[in-house]
Amino acid sequence: MKVNARKLMAKSLRMLYAKKNKNTNSWFPSDLDQAKIVSVSGDGKVLVWKVDMKKRRLKLSKGFVVMSQSLPRSMKVRGVRGDKEVGVTSLSFSHEDADLFVLGSESGCVFKCNLHAKGNPAGSHIVSSVPLCSPVSFTFNPHHGPVHSVDCSRFHRNAFLTAGMDQSIRIYNMLQAQPALTIEPSEGYLFSAQWSPVRPAVLAAVTEKGNLLLYDLRTGHMVPTHKMEASPNKVCVYSLQFNPQLKQILATGDGQGYIRVFRLSEAFTAMSGRDVEILEEMMGPEKE
Repeated sequence: MKVNARKLMAKSLRMLYAKKNKNTNSWFPSDLDQAKIVSVSGDGKVLVWKVDMKKRRLKLSKGFVVMSQSLPRSMKVRGVRGDKEVGVTSLSFSHEDADLFVLGSESGCVFKCNLHAKGNPAGSHIVSSVPLCSPVSFTFNPHHGPVHSVDCSRFHRNAFLTAGMDQSIRIYNMLQAQPALTIEPSEGYLFSAQWSPVRPAVLAAVTEKGNLLLYDLRTGHMVPTHKMEASPNKVCVYSLQFNPQLKQILATGDGQGYIRVFRLSEAFTAMSGRDVEILEEMMGPEKE
């Protein structure tokens, strides 16, 4: 497939914005005239960029940094400064509140954050062209190892899922520290997990052993409804993506560059009222 260079809409300058970790995520929440991109990386920074369409540049407008002061007490190490950075691995924004987002981290911690947060300022050792402060408002019960993926539900304002190196998928309530549900597939490390964009009770995950796992929470069972080979050579599968326009399509990518596209059956794409009920029961009554 040929890529037209004219399709490049904007790019950032390197200099002070260079990240220590190649694993960077971006988010495009609105149309191009008002677009913002939020990037995260292993240096703990969460950077908010504005798109300058005339200059075809990304302009850094705001920044945050996740610090060890936000770790739960059980994970804090004596002698480690509270302003030491915590590497960020993944992010997902709420589909109902454009300022609310969840971060996964290298430490295993999961953080609830806000774009308007005014937390403690970054330490003087952190270099940045914009002031940085902590975006964290709440810390959830951590995974036992790095969190590789977080994803907020489109169908419930408080539901989000995580997946990580501890081989578990967790479903959390934004208002509670402990996970509402933990699934352990016994498939090795889990590198990505997502909610279905059309079925509230369906989620998918990809594994170290090269498989795609599909779960339907309506069944009440914590085993995959379907397990499919997503890597021809059974290597780690690092990414998956549902297609929000073509609801029956899901794609995966493995560590050798193979991409597989799956066509989902109607059982995974036809929503019923019970789907929403399952999620509401799991999250419990609203307390806000």
